[in-house]
Amino acid sequence: MSIDSFKLIKQQKKIWFFSSSLILISLLGILFSSFYSSFKKPINLGMDFLGGTEIRIERNCPNKICSNETSDVVTKSLKDISDDKILINKIRLQIQNDNKSIAIRTPEL
Repeated sequence: MSIDSFKLIKQQKKIWFFSSSLILISLLGILFSSFYSSFKKPINLGMDFLGGTEIRIERNCPNKICSNETSDVVTKSLKDISDDKILINKIRLQIQNDNKSIAIRTPEL
């Protein structure tokens, strides 16, 4: 197959139509799942859409065993020591990789 046999410019309208159709279907899917509760949960939009800050903390654990703290326990501890209760209530905290990694997401910092 040579470059001459693949005429991309001649297919330009079809390519634009196909790409636009996929984008439109994706946007309709996001809107439909966000406003209708038949799905029980809308699409979970990432930080690219919502904005905010993400902080990742990697822990060095002796003997490769980290404490089995849950995200609820850590969040409660943060609430106990923090004066800014509104910000702490907005934080989403995830503990990953056998408690070796902590991801903290805030809408603003």
